[in-house]
Amino acid sequence: MSITHRRRALFAAFLSPLLTVSLAGCIDPPNGSGRSDGAEGLKQISVGVPTIMGPNNSPIAVAQGLGYFADEGLDVRFVTTGGSAESVQSTLTGQIDIGSSTSEPIYQLAERGKSGEELVMVYNYLRAPTGSIAVRADSPIRGLGDFAGATIGADSLGSGNVLLAEGILQLGGVGADDVDFVATGTGAPALQALKSGKVDALSLWDTEYAAMEKSGMKLRFFSHDKIDPLFSTTFFVTPDFLKNESKTVASFGRAMAKATVFASENPAAALQVMYSEYPETRVAGKSLEEQLDTDLTAFRARLERLTAGDPAANSSWGRYPDGAVQAWLDFALTAGIVKKKLSPTPLYTNDLVPEYNDFDAQTVAKEAQTWKP
Repeated sequence: MSITHRRRALFAAFLSPLLTVSLAGCIDPPNGSGRSDGAEGLKQISVGVPTIMGPNNSPIAVAQGLGYFADEGLDVRFVTTGGSAESVQSTLTGQIDIGSSTSEPIYQLAERGKSGEELVMVYNYLRAPTGSIAVRADSPIRGLGDFAGATIGADSLGSGNVLLAEGILQLGGVGADDVDFVATGTGAPALQALKSGKVDALSLWDTEYAAMEKSGMKLRFFSHDKIDPLFSTTFFVTPDFLKNESKTVASFGRAMAKATVFASENPAAALQVMYSEYPETRVAGKSLEEQLDTDLTAFRARLERLTAGDPAANSSWGRYPDGAVQAWLDFALTAGIVKKKLSPTPLYTNDLVPEYNDFDAQTVAKEAQTWKP
């Protein structure tokens, strides 16, 4: 069975009890301390993230390190799930309370599920697309049609970016069976795989590419204009969790909104909070100034996606714009990510947006401006 077919089988098995058992061993413990861990009197919840901590996830560290979660009465345990498919499955089965991933596997789940609303997207976190396909600047690949026969590296074979890449290629006339995806991870291993020719291209995201280019690797990027209006990473829950724990979801979203305001106001401070909360994100042998220089390049690329549509001015943190989910479903159908039309209505909600935005953004911005290590 080819790599592509094995990965498809993983997504097709969303409702398999056997997969539920196997995924239990795929969930890693949190890869950082987190100030609120074990805090007395706080409501404990678990939140799945498909990638390890880094500049792309630094608002999470801000929400932990500056006590925004604790202020909301939450003790949040972040769990690295190892990929979007695992994050979706682990939320569906109750192994984690709130999941996060790109939205493609949610649509595939809805297509295969019994009710079409197994999961509900509740907080639009990354408000613009982050993924694309990258090749070396000197690559002979010059158009989407040239990817036929290519090997493409991804962070994991369960990554939503693989589905996005397949969709982009499909629009360019290259089918899923015409390419092979391999797991390269991120950072230095992925960069080395591209440099060495182990892979012809990478299917990663903005912050990874920005760091690679900062290191001197020149890249060219491939996307499609049909993905321009799409959002990227989203937080989601089961309908039962939303019904029974709507205040918890609102509190979590409000803390994330505060953290994003802080991070956008003072990116360097957000990164330094991350270094403190997650010491393993500090690179051995690099001074703080050197690492900040590299990480700021990556994180500023991410901030464009976190703040797309100016949610600070519009009090729209967490909101899915009108027609955004429908645009995703149209793309998913055209690109072959799903095979039938789906209704957007049961797949997301904006009902908690007023609560996400119920805080004094100016106070948070001032805290960011005056923050000192």
